[in-house]
Amino acid sequence: MRTIQSLFIAFILVIVAGCAGVGVVSSSDPLTKLNDAEDLFMRQDRPLIAERLIREATAIYQERDDPHGLGNAYREYGDFLTSPAVSKWSRSIAETAFKTSL
Repeated sequence: MRTIQSLFIAFILVIVAGCAGVGVVSSSDPLTKLNDAEDLFMRQDRPLIAERLIREATAIYQERDDPHGLGNAYREYGDFLTSPAVSKWSRSIAETAFKTSL
């Protein structure tokens, strides 16, 4: 019984660890998304999730017709594109992951 329980826990850990968004708290606030994205690409070396959050924040600011927020999102995307995390990962995933326009 203990072996089955250990295998089940190991299986769950593998599933959770394989999720790209592990450790990212969901928020509907675009500023929170931008702050989380910055932490992801500057400190955690996780550019894929960071880009997704920046795009989500950009969409929210566009829906709200918020030019100041949209400017912040574009600036954050520029910081993202010039970050070491993107440079490090660009060779292997540039064709599929990163967009060139917002």
